[in-house]
Amino acid sequence: MGGLVADSGAVASRRRVRALVCLDDDPSRWSATVVSLLTADVDVTVLAGSYAEAARRAFAHLNVSVSSQALSPAFGAAIEADGDALFVVHSPLVVPPRAFDRALGFMDEDLRVSTVSFLSNDANYLSFPVRNGPTGMAPNGHNEATITERLRSSSLLQELVPIAVPAGGGVLLSARAARAIGGLDDQSPSVEVAILDFALRGVRRGFRSVLDVSTFIVRPLRRARSDALVDAESRSWLNYRYQYFPALYDNDRNSHTAPLASALSVSAAIALGLRVLIDGTCLGPYEMGTQVHTLSLIGALCEHQGVREVVVALSGQTVPAYARTILEHGKVRLCQSAGWTFPDAGEVDVIHRPFQPDTIYPWPRWREMSRRVVITVQDLIAYDNGEYHDSDASWLAYREAIRQGAGMSDGIVAFSHDAAINIRQARLPVTADRLYVAEIGTNHPLGDLDPEQAPIEVLESGLGASNFLVVIGAAYAHKNRDLAIAAWKVLRERGHQIALVLAGVIVPFGSSRNDEALNASKGEWPVTLADVTSNERNWLLRHAQAVLYPTSAEGFGLVPFEAARFGTPTVFVGFGPLAELLP
Repeated sequence: MGGLVADSGAVASRRRVRALVCLDDDPSRWSATVVSLLTADVDVTVLAGSYAEAARRAFAHLNVSVSSQALSPAFGAAIEADGDALFVVHSPLVVPPRAFDRALGFMDEDLRVSTVSFLSNDANYLSFPVRNGPTGMAPNGHNEATITERLRSSSLLQELVPIAVPAGGGVLLSARAARAIGGLDDQSPSVEVAILDFALRGVRRGFRSVLDVSTFIVRPLRRARSDALVDAESRSWLNYRYQYFPALYDNDRNSHTAPLASALSVSAAIALGLRVLIDGTCLGPYEMGTQVHTLSLIGALCEHQGVREVVVALSGQTVPAYARTILEHGKVRLCQSAGWTFPDAGEVDVIHRPFQPDTIYPWPRWREMSRRVVITVQDLIAYDNGEYHDSDASWLAYREAIRQGAGMSDGIVAFSHDAAINIRQARLPVTADRLYVAEIGTNHPLGDLDPEQAPIEVLESGLGASNFLVVIGAAYAHKNRDLAIAAWKVLRERGHQIALVLAGVIVPFGSSRNDEALNASKGEWPVTLADVTSNERNWLLRHAQAVLYPTSAEGFGLVPFEAARFGTPTVFVGFGPLAELLP
C-alpha cells in the first residue's frame, strides 16, 4: 500500500494502465474507487471539473493527479503519456487486485481489441450473476477479489468474448486503438456515451469490443442515473452517427445463442455453482432401478460443491416415501413437470432427464430456460423390441422419440460401455464427443444398517425360516423370469429343498407372465409378490440363499450389486454390461 501515498521524490515506474476517473459529485463517494485503482498498480488522474478543489483536499494523501480539464484533452494527454491502455471510469466502482492482467493480454494478442469491459453487479447486459439484472452489490458472500479469484481459477474462462458494445462503470480503452481512431468526443452527452462512440468508431475501422469474463468489478449502489444503453436520448444520438446501432446490442442483450450468453452462463456456474434440473417424473409409487438411480444422482449432486441448486420436477403433488429423505435436502427445490414445461423452475444451467427419452419433449422451451440439455439412454431394449408397446404405431413413435432426444440433446449418458456400443450401432444421431459413459454406481442406501421387513406373503407361505432363491425385477420378457422358474425346477428335481420368490411389477406389455405360468404349472408354484418396499427388498436380499438374474438384455443391472452388499451371491448371464462390470 506504500504506493498509495504521494511521494514527489519517487521515480515513477512504468505502468501499463492509466485511469481517468471522471468524478461528477462529492469526491468522498469516489475514495474506494481511487484506492482500489492505486492498489491495482494504476496511474490515476481524477477529472473533477467544478469539484477539483474538493477532490485535491480529499485525495491529498494519495498519489493521484487532480485535473479540471475537459474529457477530450485529458484523454489526449493520457494517450501521449507512457502506457498501453486507459481505464475510463464514469461511476464509482471497486476493482480487484491485478484487475487488468487478462485485459492487457487480450490487447497484446489482438491489436484489433479497442475496448475491454468487465463483469459487474451493475453493467447493463453484462451484469453478473444475473444477466440484464443490475443489483447494488456483489453476490452474497463475495466481493470483487473472491469472485475474480474463483473465475480465474477455471481454464474455461481464458479467452475473450466478443460483445456488441462496452458496458459498465469503467471500460478499458486501448491506447493503440485511440491513436488510430481518435480520442473521446467532448460533444457526447455523457462520458458513458463518449466511450460507446469511441467503440463504434472503432468498429468502422475493424476494431472490436470484448468482455473479460474472468474479472469482476463491484459497482456500489448510488443515486439513480440514466444508463446510456437504454436512455432514449443517448441511443438516438448514437444511432444518428452509427446506423447499425443499437441493432446488435438489442439482439445480444436477450439472445440465447450469442457468445455472451454462453460466457455469462459458464461464469455464473463457476463462481456460484450450477443450477441443475432433474426430470424426476419417474418417482412414482414403485421403487425400481430407475428410481434408485435418479435419487442417487440427486443426492450426489446435492453433495457436490460445484452445484448450487437441484430442481426436481415431479408429475404429481405426492412425494413417495422412499424419496422423501433425499428430496428434503436443503439444495433441492421441487417443481411441477406440467408436461415437461417446468413452468416454475426458472432458468437453470442444465436439464437432465436421467432415463429414457420416450416421448417428444418441448425442446424450444428447454432451450429457452437452460444452457444445456442432457439425456440418459439406459438401453435400447424397448427400441429394438416391439413387444413392449401396445401397437406398431406406438413402437415407431417411441423409436422416433429416442432418435429425436439423441439428436436434440447436448449430451447423452449411457450406463455402460455395452449400452454406448449399442447406441452407436443403432446409428442414433449423436457424435462421439456427445456420448458419455457414466457407470451409475452401486453405493445407494443399502447395507446392514438399513431397516428390513419380511413380506407378509413370504411369512404366510411359511418361508420365513426356509431356504429360498429370489428373483427381483419387473416381469419384462427379457428378464427371463420363466427361465428362473425352470432352473428352480431343476434344482428341486435334484433334491434341493429350496423355495423360489418372484418379486416385481407385472407390466402390461412384453411380460413373461404367460411363460411363467406355463413353467410354474408343472409342479410347485413359486411365491409371487406384485411389488416390494425398500425394507422388504432388503429382507429378501439379506435372507436369500442366492439371487437368480437371468436377464438377456440390460443397461446396467443393479440387482447383483445390491445383493452383494448383503453378501448374497447372484447367478447372472455372462454377456452385456454385467460381463463388462463383473468379469
